[in-house]
Amino acid sequence: MKNFTAAGGAATAFTYTGTFLPEFLYFNPSTNQLTSLKIEDQGGGIYLDLDTTGINACKNFMTDGVVTNGVFLRLANGTILGRNITISGVTSASGAVDFFLCGDRMGDLPYRYTKANVLATTLTYFDKFAALFLPSMAAGDKVYVDFNDGSQQIFEREELNMISGIYQNVVGYIINNVGSYIKRVGVLVASQQLVYTYKYAIN
Repeated sequence: MKNFTAAGGAATAFTYTGTFLPEFLYFNPSTNQLTSLKIEDQGGGIYLDLDTTGINACKNFMTDGVVTNGVFLRLANGTILGRNITISGVTSASGAVDFFLCGDRMGDLPYRYTKANVLATTLTYFDKFAALFLPSMAAGDKVYVDFNDGSQQIFEREELNMISGIYQNVVGYIINNVGSYIKRVGVLVASQQLVYTYKYAIN
């Protein structure tokens, strides 16, 4: 069901509080992109903290069939009751944005979306993640993937873009580790940039 509406407006903040963490969050900003979106649990910390680039990179992950301009985010393995949740953000333009919080099962495991800064020409490692999103990856940038079996493969953005089309409708520069077969990933880029992780939040 529709749980709340952000009124919209340039640099206009909104806040919603609830007593559960939904399995799914869905909204369709159309031309009113959010400049930030944050989901915080008083007892569990911050579950999601994304800017515009991060929202667009992480949305609709592993989703076939996408509503035009729709933003679909998985927040947990099912709806989790008894939480003190605050959803806040900032709109960029006029036009109301409706938010829908829903799920098709009960759950007990929240997911966490975070961002990290990767410095230029500095190999930066990430581990224990379900997905790593690299929306600003440029031609020639590389990721070094160490698998649990001891093997390693080096990927450039063209390969990541192609492989992502296997499991979702909209392609992107994504390392999918939902199956937990990757030990760690090293990111080496020519220009400093933000990357975004999606992982299981064990509280």
